[in-house]
Amino acid sequence: MEISFHIPNSNTQFVGDENTPPAQVFCDKIMSMADVGAGGEDAVVTFEGIAILTPRGRYSVELHLSFLRLQGQANDFKI
Repeated sequence: MEISFHIPNSNTQFVGDENTPPAQVFCDKIMSMADVGAGGEDAVVTFEGIAILTPRGRYSVELHLSFLRLQGQANDFKI
């Protein structure tokens, strides 16, 4: 799974310099907070109670480094 972000050069929250673009400042901040590294079995982010059309129902969505897990009341999927 891949997530892309657009960080314009004119933003004021992630200010870079001539050697470090704002997108790199944003990436460094996310990587420092995400605590990702070797292992990767812990979820990077979890969304609770997401309504999904297929498979139908409400699921907790866990995004891991190498897979996605959907956990519902009756089903558990690892993609």
